[in-house]
Amino acid sequence: QCRTFQNKLLTIEDFTKQQKKLITIHSSDEHAFEVPNDVAQLIQFVHACAEGSEDDDVILPKVKARELSKILEFCILHATAPMQNIPTPLRTTDLEATVGETYYAFVQSIDVTHERVELILAVDFLGQDSLMSLLCAHMAILANTSDNVDAFLSKFATRSGFVDINTEGISYLSNNIHKSSGVRK
Repeated sequence: QCRTFQNKLLTIEDFTKQQKKLITIHSSDEHAFEVPNDVAQLIQFVHACAEGSEDDDVILPKVKARELSKILEFCILHATAPMQNIPTPLRTTDLEATVGETYYAFVQSIDVTHERVELILAVDFLGQDSLMSLLCAHMAILANTSDNVDAFLSKFATRSGFVDINTEGISYLSNNIHKSSGVRK
């Protein structure tokens, strides 16, 4: 079922011109993104919703447009030039050497740590493992120590008012970031 939104439909023109089937993904704040099926299928939640369905619209109840646009940007990068798996624990703090210039530039484009955590939560909800690995590796390098990761995540939960992040959520994120860094809790 197609819903009409006030906001203009955004397209990822360069990539979609060569694709035949497009899927429209709607964010929780009523933005619509028209993306090629191949890109949409890289997101587990979207893949599950679209599988066996005649409907080309997927509504994401917990993901805002800001996070969804970054996730889709990553998926387009990944569809055109797949990122190599990131070893855990990280062998170096030089993330650019690990993932390459393009993916390093992508993760550097996320301005504020607060935005990184919200993006990690959205990625976790949607199920995009490669992006989750990249973000957790980046956070592990930024935090540098176990205490820094836990302190930051607790401060974020208190400040943000993010309903879904609680002690269990902090522990989950902390474990993923620690796994990336190889630092034991």
